[in-house]
Amino acid sequence: MQNFMAKPGRVIYCVDDDPMFQRLLALALQEDHPGLRFFAAGEPFLEQLSKGGNPDLVVLDYHLGSMNGLDILRYLRAVHPEIRVIVLSAQEDIEVAVNALKAGAFDYIVKDARALGNLKRSICQLEEVDSGFLAYNL
Repeated sequence: MQNFMAKPGRVIYCVDDDPMFQRLLALALQEDHPGLRFFAAGEPFLEQLSKGGNPDLVVLDYHLGSMNGLDILRYLRAVHPEIRVIVLSAQEDIEVAVNALKAGAFDYIVKDARALGNLKRSICQLEEVDSGFLAYNL
């Protein structure tokens, strides 16, 4: 069984406007990811980035009120290509998922009953990719 532990010191920003889902993410990730921070909208997240906030990973919702997660993802790829992004959204439209992956998301996860487990698994895969484990073992 895989271990879903985080790289020590990894900073994760979650951009999601649903307070209930933010609490679920905190319960699922806080212990292994003490650098976890939450933003309820795109604007405060982008403001934090402009002040020098530099997360290793952004967990990004698709619908964020006045902004859309895909626009934020494209901005991150253009200005901060080193920041990894996982899109986590209730949007089940395959076209949205494909567009997010084409725009540079590491993964696209649908908010359903398996979402938190899938997110932990995706973070673990990201750790393996970053460490070169997957490239070496392919």
